[in-house]
Amino acid sequence: MNKYKRIDFDLKEGKKVKLRFYESPEYKNLLWGGWFTVKVGTYFFDKFDLNEQRVIVWHELYHAKHSLFNWLFDSIRLWFDSKKIKWSTEFRADKFAASNCGRENTLKFLRKIKEFYQNGVVKYNSKTHPPIDERIKRVESFLCIK
Repeated sequence: MNKYKRIDFDLKEGKKVKLRFYESPEYKNLLWGGWFTVKVGTYFFDKFDLNEQRVIVWHELYHAKHSLFNWLFDSIRLWFDSKKIKWSTEFRADKFAASNCGRENTLKFLRKIKEFYQNGVVKYNSKTHPPIDERIKRVESFLCIK
C-alpha cells in the first residue's frame, strides 16, 4: 500500500484513536480494520459526517481488536460455511458500533452505504459482507440500544 499519514481521530469525548489515512485515489473508499489498526481513504472525510465516521471507526475497531481471534475462529470453522462466519463477524461489528455510537447513527451510516451500493459509489462484496438490508434489519432490532 502507498504511504499513509497517521491522524488523531476524536472517537468520543476524551478518547482519541490513531487512524492510517491513505490519500491515494486508488484507496479512496478504503475502510478497513484489521491487525490492530484502522485504515481509511478520502471517502471517510468526503462522504461521511462526524457521527457516521465514528460508526465506521467503532465498526472497524471491532475488527481490529478481534482480528486475531476471528482469524483463528474462522480458520477452525473454515470447513463449514465461511461466508456465514464472515457475515456473523460483520453483524457483531455493527452491534459494537451501535452500542458505542447509537442505533440511529449506525442506521444512518448503513442506509448511506446502501445508497452507495445502489449508485455504484462502493462495490458490494457478498463474500465478506451480508446483504445491507439484513444489516439494517438487525440494527433496527437493537431496541435496548438508543
